[in-house]
Amino acid sequence: ALLGNLCIGSSQLSTPRAHSMNFLIAHADGEAVDIETSPVENHIIFPDGNTIAHTNHYLHPCLRFKDKESQDSNPSTYIRYHRIQKQLKSMDGNIDIESIQETLKDHFDRPFSVCVHDIQGFFPGLNTLKTCLSIVMDLSARRIFYTQGNPCQNQVETLDLTSFLQNKTH
Repeated sequence: ALLGNLCIGSSQLSTPRAHSMNFLIAHADGEAVDIETSPVENHIIFPDGNTIAHTNHYLHPCLRFKDKESQDSNPSTYIRYHRIQKQLKSMDGNIDIESIQETLKDHFDRPFSVCVHDIQGFFPGLNTLKTCLSIVMDLSARRIFYTQGNPCQNQVETLDLTSFLQNKTH
């Protein structure tokens, strides 16, 4: 239901879900929305000023957000969110691809940093936790900049979607 819509406003999340998910939807004209979902409800968050970021916890101020399981008690998601927000605010509106990529390389509070390196045996049921992909998109230029693995250790690769998207709109 979500991917078939070309308009942010017509995006619907009526498909049943078995677990919580987050959708960050943005448009090249400068609009963005973050949709937090659980199996039983959805909440929409709009950017704070000109930026929007999300980590692995609910951000919506609604304290009654319902989910089938309680939230993770590990505070690393809150610290990572704070670090990303702090970095974005320090850019004072001069945000570009390179500065966002640098934010994704942040190692404050390692091993639970934005850029995670092989945390083993800390979380029950997970053998290893690590950053496996980082993505930064330039929606106006229709380019995706990504690193496979930790962004601090791997080369940024570029995927140009210009011709692909032109073919989809005709």
